[in-house]
Amino acid sequence: MTRFSHIARELARNTLRHPIAALGSLLTLTLIFGLFDVFWVAAGSAQRFYDNLLSELRMEAFVSEETPESGLMALHDRLEEMPGINDVRYVSKDSARAKLAAMIGTDLLVGYEKENPLPRSFVLAFEPDWVNSADLETTRSALLGQSEVVDVFYPQNWLAKVESIRNLVLTAGFILGAVILAAALIGATLNIRLMTETRASGFEQMRLLGAGRTFLALPFLLEGFLIAGLAAAIGWLLVGYSQQWVSLVRIEIVLPPVTWAIAYCAAAALLGALSGFLGVRRMLK
Repeated sequence: MTRFSHIARELARNTLRHPIAALGSLLTLTLIFGLFDVFWVAAGSAQRFYDNLLSELRMEAFVSEETPESGLMALHDRLEEMPGINDVRYVSKDSARAKLAAMIGTDLLVGYEKENPLPRSFVLAFEPDWVNSADLETTRSALLGQSEVVDVFYPQNWLAKVESIRNLVLTAGFILGAVILAAALIGATLNIRLMTETRASGFEQMRLLGAGRTFLALPFLLEGFLIAGLAAAIGWLLVGYSQQWVSLVRIEIVLPPVTWAIAYCAAAALLGALSGFLGVRRMLK
């Protein structure tokens, strides 16, 4: 009980003797963790937008003119059994004509009711995990292997560019996240090291009285733990409050689950404790 009360007094003394340093550390870490929170929300929102965008991707397989109507059902069943495909929709000549007229605003095939030149086709939708260049190219090759299919179309170049941009953003995000966490660790470490150096004489006195290293370091570890955890929590509260004022066209702002945010704050607190250990370690040698 005596040890606990001493540690609590030392923790309060560190904060009260250096309120500006403690407040500065809290604000600095809040800013750093807040930037990471904004990046996290931006990454989640971008991923949701990316998923929604790809969910609209369709592949169209055009049927040869020689294929009789009676053979289309068998082809439909074979397409449904192909891996990655979750929906197959048949587009007849009449449906293709109606779609073309809706896109252009006028029917260009007036007078061609008996000899509609538009091809028949099957429009394919895919499972979310299947919408990538490699799997779709596999499906395209398999479709072209069907005797009834003469051509296959999907936005291949567009998909490749989207995937390239996504990979670039993920790489940049990983680097940015690492830099932010390193900045938080270094900032908290330097702050606590500065406070320990101002109390060097008190450390020496306690060491001469027989105080152990853990006993001396624990107040600083707890201070780093509390400041970092509080800063992470404030950062999330600010991000959550700001979210209601932000509205983007076609982009949904995605916040992480509450359990993830709590785990993040706990990890930030442990990071603060680690910075406290690094800050006081030299004084304990």
